[in-house]
Amino acid sequence: METASKLLPNELLVVMGDHGMTSTGDHGGDSDDE
Repeated sequence: METASKLLPNELLVVMGDHGMTSTGDHGGDSDDE
């Protein structure tokens, strides 16, 4: 990853993602963990 190789020693790159949402606006799943 080119961007990560350009970081200075005291910099942190955080990459986050989301699994998406349903057409009704929730994240789906019926368990407490979801």
